[in-house]
Amino acid sequence: MACKKCRKIQQIILGNISYITEELFDVQIFKSPEFQKRMDICLKCSSTTWMTKFEFLAHIHKYTITLFKNLGDFEKIPSLPKQGPGKNRKLICMICKCPIQSKARVNDSHCSLNKW
Repeated sequence: MACKKCRKIQQIILGNISYITEELFDVQIFKSPEFQKRMDICLKCSSTTWMTKFEFLAHIHKYTITLFKNLGDFEKIPSLPKQGPGKNRKLICMICKCPIQSKARVNDSHCSLNKW
């Protein structure tokens, strides 16, 4: 059985591969049956924000040392800024720092607030 951090890394990779594949090839085969339900919950959640890839990576980069000290635990990074939807912005969890469109595709992933 994989350690908790290894399992989280595996989920991040799987979710991103699924998301990228769907975007590139315009297919919907990788979405879990729960995907839309999870997205609906997250869209209503007060612990989500909208960020562009650049904004997200800039925030993560700012706390790189914190990540290394905590062995990649994204929850140790200070909260992301609260922003609304906009051009090229994606929904991000302010607690676990995961892109929701990727995380929601992985069947065995779970909400940090236990909402799904």
